[in-house]
Amino acid sequence: MASPPPSSSIAKGGDGIITTLHPDIIRALILTRLDGPDLASTACVSSYLRSLSTEENLWRDICCSTWPSLDHPRLKQVISTFPYGHRSFFSESFPFPNPQPPKPSVRGSLALATELISAVDIYYHGNPIYSKVVEMETSSSWFLSTPFRLNLLGVDNPAPRSPIKYGSSNDDTWLKHLEENLSSSWIIVDPTRGKAVNMSSKRAVSVERHWLTGDVQVRYGRVMEGDGGWGSSRELVACGVVVTCGEKGGEGEKMHVREVCMRMEDMDGKGLSGEESLVILERVMGSGRSWKGKGEKEKYEEFMAKKRERKERNSKKDRVLDLICIFSIFAACGAFCLNGFIVEDSDTIDSDDSCSELQEHSDCKDAHSGQEDVSSDSNDEVDFDMILSQLKGKSNHKSNWKLEGELLAAFGKYLELCMKDVFAPHWQQTSGEKLSKAASCQNQRGAVRWKQGHGRVEEDE
Repeated sequence: MASPPPSSSIAKGGDGIITTLHPDIIRALILTRLDGPDLASTACVSSYLRSLSTEENLWRDICCSTWPSLDHPRLKQVISTFPYGHRSFFSESFPFPNPQPPKPSVRGSLALATELISAVDIYYHGNPIYSKVVEMETSSSWFLSTPFRLNLLGVDNPAPRSPIKYGSSNDDTWLKHLEENLSSSWIIVDPTRGKAVNMSSKRAVSVERHWLTGDVQVRYGRVMEGDGGWGSSRELVACGVVVTCGEKGGEGEKMHVREVCMRMEDMDGKGLSGEESLVILERVMGSGRSWKGKGEKEKYEEFMAKKRERKERNSKKDRVLDLICIFSIFAACGAFCLNGFIVEDSDTIDSDDSCSELQEHSDCKDAHSGQEDVSSDSNDEVDFDMILSQLKGKSNHKSNWKLEGELLAAFGKYLELCMKDVFAPHWQQTSGEKLSKAASCQNQRGAVRWKQGHGRVEEDE
């Protein structure tokens, strides 16, 4: 038996059957029970359901129930400027951003935001326990040049709805429990451009205790492609959100959220500056979205593994550079010391030579001055006979030497007489006789004869 042909209403998308229900019934009993993804899927069924599911009040209730921080007056005003209000906000904040945002064709072509708004919500077992809204100015030079780090202390609602209760005495089991049941959301809104993005992973990527305080630190991360090339420290960047939980007021069975912070880092663990972080945020806001958010923990673990490998490579390079520097320092010190010894020895030799020259010069000068003194004194006061008598004693021997040979032959035997006959007559010479003697010595004419007692020079031709 052949099946009946489909009705025209079903063939046209089912509007005929849906339209039999009153719109208020659909809004109150059906659409209000759907969450954001289901409501977006319902809008794709038919044009009639699309007209009902795109109403602003439905998306406003869904957004406020999903993110309690949106009840802030400033955020209400900003979301109203979005193209489709809360529906546009949900379509940008709920899906996961593209992990590979497109890079700008020209460096610096992105217009950086001058103001950002952070809406933070923490959930335990799906129930919100922490909400915070922070506005920050991003155009100041201080923000652009300092490391990008946002710290949120306290809550907008002073009484948290549900404290975290210890469920196990085993610490490892308790940390695993927090990893599975504690979730977070950190939405960054650009009020100028009307853009928003959720920079926190839905589930935790790691849970550990602080080594000093003992507080539990739950880390959420999102790994994205950076602005650097392959192999550089900016090949990948990670946006990390850390939720710190601790005991409150000595309560041994309850924990509360103490602090929530966000920072961006590269593969070297270096924090990005405010300007660099703004570039990443603007790229992510302008990219597409994905509803598949699985594998965030695996991506983060892969990022940490690459980070450790890069750190090991850098440490090896640093060790090699340290060895080269140490060797260079020792070589430079050795060369400096050797050069110092050579210079010191040469300076010593030069100083000794100069001292000897100075000493010789001074001795000669003293001798010359001594001769001049002796000459001047001898001409005036010195008695040569008295000097000779003091040296060798007086002698009564008398000789008559006519030639120099005779004088030289008797020099060793009769020193006093020879000295007397040689020098004493010289001091008794007149100026004319001295000049004639000097001329005879300089002209070198024949042998010189001494005339004893008179000091005159006779020449033999």
